[in-house]
Amino acid sequence: MKKAKVNNRNSGSDGGNSPTPTPIPTRRDIVAMETILAMKPELYVDVAGEPRIGLPFARGDPKPPQSPWSLRHDRVRAEIAEFVFQSAGIILFDQEITRILYVLEGKAWKDHRIDIELQQALDEEPLVEALFIFLHQPETEGRFQDSCSKLLTALTKIGRKNGVDTRSKAWPKGAPQLSGRLGQLEALLAKCGIKVARGRFVGGARYVKLESNFTCDGGKQTPSQTSSVDNKHHPKTLRIIDARDGAGGDVFDRIQTSE
Repeated sequence: MKKAKVNNRNSGSDGGNSPTPTPIPTRRDIVAMETILAMKPELYVDVAGEPRIGLPFARGDPKPPQSPWSLRHDRVRAEIAEFVFQSAGIILFDQEITRILYVLEGKAWKDHRIDIELQQALDEEPLVEALFIFLHQPETEGRFQDSCSKLLTALTKIGRKNGVDTRSKAWPKGAPQLSGRLGQLEALLAKCGIKVARGRFVGGARYVKLESNFTCDGGKQTPSQTSSVDNKHHPKTLRIIDARDGAGGDVFDRIQTSE
C-alpha cells in the first residue's frame, strides 16, 4: 500500500490550515505625511535659521500665494490637522502632528543652501546684524515705525546685549548717520527680507518704517524638537549656541539665542 505524500510545508498542529498573516496597517501619520508631501509644500530655512513652510497648502493649480510661517507656530499645527482631515479623512493626534513637524523640519534643513555672499555681508555690517536681532523680538513682531533717534537707541541697546560690535566704524554715531546708512544698505536689507521706507508724521516729524517678511507669524509658538541642545546636524554657521559649547559669535547664533 502506497503511503500518501506529506507536504511538510503545510503540515502542522493545525492540519496545514495556518491562517493568512494579517497585513500591518499603514500608520496614520505616514499617510498624513505622504498627503502633505504630495502637495509639494514650500520648505526652507530663512536667513535667521528658522525652519519655515508656505501656508496655506496648495490645493490646486496654479499654486495660490503662500506666506512663510515658522514650523514651530501653532497655526502650522492647526493647518496640518485641517488639511489632512479634508484630504484623507484622518483626525490626527497631537503627537502625530509633532512627528510630522520633525520630518518637515529635517527636510527643510536638508534642502537648505547657505547664501555665502549674504552671510559675509551680515558679518561685515553690524547695523544689519542688529536690525535682524531687533526685528526678531516678540515685542516688535517684525515692524517698526518711529524716529531714527529712537531706532538707534533700541539697536544700540539690543546690539550690546547680543554681542554686536557697536563700536565699529561702520556703526552710526547719531540719527542722521543712521538714516544715511539705511539708505546705503537698502538693497542688502531687501535681500534679507527687510523693507525700509521714510515719511513724516502729521506734525512734520520724520520717521523711518521697517517691515520684515520673516516674522509675519508673530505670536505664540509651540516648542519644536530640542535643536537648542542637539544641533550638531545643523550647518555650522546656523547652529544654535549651547551654553555647554562655550562657542558661538556668529550672527545667526546671536539671532536665534535672542528669540
